[in-house]
Amino acid sequence: MRYRAIALALLLVLAGCTAAGSASPLPASPSPAASPSPAVSPSPAVNPSPAVSLSPVVSPSPTTCPVQSYESPIRSDRLTAVFVESPAPLDGAVTFSFDPITTPSPGGPPALAFGPAEPPYYQGMSTLPLEVSGARQVRLHFTGMLIYDEAGIPTYDGPTRIEPASGQIRSVVEEEAFEGVINWIIGFDSPGCVELRTSPDGLAVSVVFGTE
Repeated sequence: MRYRAIALALLLVLAGCTAAGSASPLPASPSPAASPSPAVSPSPAVNPSPAVSLSPVVSPSPTTCPVQSYESPIRSDRLTAVFVESPAPLDGAVTFSFDPITTPSPGGPPALAFGPAEPPYYQGMSTLPLEVSGARQVRLHFTGMLIYDEAGIPTYDGPTRIEPASGQIRSVVEEEAFEGVINWIIGFDSPGCVELRTSPDGLAVSVVFGTE
């Protein structure tokens, strides 16, 4: 009887173990749904900086070289020719040529005064205006010059107005020719220096433009 009770107890224990081993596992709780990441708002578009308006670069205007006045006796009292040259690299030259002195001039020893000039200009002793082209002007004032020779022939029979077609020299104009006085005005555009040069024999003077 005692053995039967033990065997029954063993059977009950085994049955409990079997029931515990065959129990179905509890279903796993579903994971909570992952919250979507918040949408990232795009950065607002950056407006480009407004274009900076640059003032144009203004090149400085060339410095104008002042004209130096000049006075001197000359070795002739008879003007014979006036002509314009363009010797490179200069801006041009105007040359006045003379004949040697043959008889003393009644107006005294010949001399030349040279310097800057400004309008208005007039034809000789009249009130008639004299036009001279060019941004700047210089005047050559000859005294003691013969207007006519002993035979009454003009000592200079060339043009009284020369206007070159090109170059910095714009006009060469006779302002006056009376009683031993001859004035010429030269109009030019060159901002460079202006020099008066005398030939080695003293029988020509040149107004040279564009020197340094």
